[in-house]
Amino acid sequence: MTPFLTKSEGLMLSQYSYSEIKKLLYQANVQMYDTLALATAAASQLAAGTILQVSSQTDAANAGVYSVTSSGLRYEYGFFGQGVYGIQYDLTIAAPEVQRIGDMSCHASLPVQSKMRRCILNDYGEVVYYLDKNNTTLREDGDPANLDGTDGQVMVEIPEYYQLFESHGNINRLLISDHPFLGATKVSKAYVSAYKATVDRVENKLSSVVSINPRYRGGNGSTSRDDFLGKPASNINLNTFKTYAKNRGKNWVPAWYDIRKNLAWLITTEYGTRHHRLPVNSNLTTEGFRQGGLGNGGAAGTLGVDSTEWSNYNGRYSIFNCGLTNTLGNKTGEIMVNVPNFFTNGDDLDIGVNSYRGIENMNGDIMEFTDGIILNI
Repeated sequence: MTPFLTKSEGLMLSQYSYSEIKKLLYQANVQMYDTLALATAAASQLAAGTILQVSSQTDAANAGVYSVTSSGLRYEYGFFGQGVYGIQYDLTIAAPEVQRIGDMSCHASLPVQSKMRRCILNDYGEVVYYLDKNNTTLREDGDPANLDGTDGQVMVEIPEYYQLFESHGNINRLLISDHPFLGATKVSKAYVSAYKATVDRVENKLSSVVSINPRYRGGNGSTSRDDFLGKPASNINLNTFKTYAKNRGKNWVPAWYDIRKNLAWLITTEYGTRHHRLPVNSNLTTEGFRQGGLGNGGAAGTLGVDSTEWSNYNGRYSIFNCGLTNTLGNKTGEIMVNVPNFFTNGDDLDIGVNSYRGIENMNGDIMEFTDGIILNI
């Protein structure tokens, strides 16, 4: 197993009381309607300037605040405010699709997700420079970038944003925004490695680099395996990975649960599904929303790489070198890779390597550790 390397400005999230917010939202002196159709029908009998709300619980697609005008209802802002968007789903329904709610324009512009970007980070957690949005081998200013650890670690910056989780009966809901809103919790800015981590074998530091220098030999570090050059490290236990991360500096950790969880919800909100391994689809919906998923990547199983063939090929160490998605920059997508003589019959393997907004190989190929959570099973 190998983790992503993470660096956070605040690993623990603060929680705020929501009781007063509930009173404001549901007990305010504003007329509430279950659906937009009911609100529209009522508007003809109401004075101009009357404020109405359409419930987010029963008509999430049209939920918001409306004012009555001489020509009908006018949309003012979303139920939780302009610039707040998210998803909801019914716990009694097994299908992975979710319903987009809130400010629908944000589901197209994605103000939180669109701020994610690759950068070079030093060991103090300071951005040395940002990388070109379309080509990670370049700096933001167009000069060549050093991705080999010379200037720092290749990371993806996840911006500060705000989120709110809530439940109503069988409905679970998530709302996010790049600005504060009622009841929301601030999510601190964080950094996650652009690539699955390898190890600086000289200083025993967890690293996110693109390098075939033996110093960063991947796999189990065996000097007899030159096929490990350029690949992530694996076959190391979690405690050792944690030590390697701490050796890099304060607040450096293997893949942190809160960060991975938040990323999963950002993906769900962006694509409108909890099935993140759906095939990549670069076409937008008619509303301008993302669709499809991140692709299967190199994940083992019925949808991905054959486990037996993989074991025969290289002992189930990583198939992919770090940095295969550099040509995508900060974009989400998939790069097709040819792996010669992968199968025992001599055939090649053609497979996609995915990247979510700069985070390479979110799905596959090797298993990963996640730190920051203990499960009592």
